[in-house]
Amino acid sequence: MTGIIDVHTHYLPKIYTEALKRHIPGNPDGWATPDWTPATTLDFMKKNNISYSVLSLSSPHFNFGDRQETLEIARKANEEGERLTIAHPDQLGYLASLPLPYVNDAVTEVNWALAHHARGFTVPTNTRGIYFGSPIFDEVYAQLNAAKAVVAMHPNQPQTCLKTSISTYLPP
Repeated sequence: MTGIIDVHTHYLPKIYTEALKRHIPGNPDGWATPDWTPATTLDFMKKNNISYSVLSLSSPHFNFGDRQETLEIARKANEEGERLTIAHPDQLGYLASLPLPYVNDAVTEVNWALAHHARGFTVPTNTRGIYFGSPIFDEVYAQLNAAKAVVAMHPNQPQTCLKTSISTYLPP
């Protein structure tokens, strides 16, 4: 493989962007959610001599408080990642998303994704105020470690109550 390998390329499956519009209209992470198609990424790669991109969801994390919706977004986003990987095997791979903080469901999704072309996993720094270092996720860590999985931590904003609390202790 020649050229650049980009290990942090966002893709925006329809199910994810629709959830953002429903739950966080406007600028969910401080800026508007861009329109995206696979061609957007492939064209950018070509123009910038990027030979391979690893796709992952952007922030914010997709848990908006409804377990079933979170499971559906994770699976459908991962299915889209797999489709893109199969369609463009020499150019695209994907990091699977996990339906955190639902531990049993996340372990199930790890197993599914490993059997469906995932190059690894991306996890948010926090979901619903629970940080990935929490012991709640020990079973997920164990599964990822057993698989010797690549895991990328994606930053996202702390919960509002935490930002307010933290700002109380920071110098002006």
